[in-house]
Amino acid sequence: MADPGPSRLTVVSVTVPDGLAPGDAFDVTTTWGHTYAAVVPAAAAAGDTVSIEIPATEDADEQLLAAVFSQLSDADLMWKIYGFGREHAHMVSGRGRTGAADFDPVTEYSLATHEAHSKFCAMLEAVLEQHIATLGLSLDEFVAVVARRGGAQEGTDGERLLKAVESLTNFDVFCDLMKSIDFQHTPAEPP
Repeated sequence: MADPGPSRLTVVSVTVPDGLAPGDAFDVTTTWGHTYAAVVPAAAAAGDTVSIEIPATEDADEQLLAAVFSQLSDADLMWKIYGFGREHAHMVSGRGRTGAADFDPVTEYSLATHEAHSKFCAMLEAVLEQHIATLGLSLDEFVAVVARRGGAQEGTDGERLLKAVESLTNFDVFCDLMKSIDFQHTPAEPP
């Protein structure tokens, strides 16, 4: 049985550069920085908008995951987290979890803290979904990349990205983050 080659990662729309004719090669650079050698389709001419399939290669997948991973420490995301904290930190009382005394094992947390955490996770999810969309991928295409890069299998690129996202949505990390935002010395808007 013949090898079908790499599966499709995504499809991008590009304009055929001036001076090219059907069968001519040209480079297509994705929004996440991957360069792919494309060929002008048979019925296309310079100036036409064409759809080019970007194959799912190890290099393309790695560059895409790196672009999504970089979003997790992006300054815009940090400002959104600060903004969220400014608006919702009052819902994170004390340590977030309640016990009879500071030294007691933590057994539960307030409903308001849980509500703030749920809103925070929804905000992070929306930011990541928007970032993935700006990279030109559907969520299904992105999930396929994570799966190809090992998914949740330990030591893989996919697992590292999933753990980074999980660490941001961890309840205790969330409570510590909300308590650590210094509202007295943090500007309300980015400089």
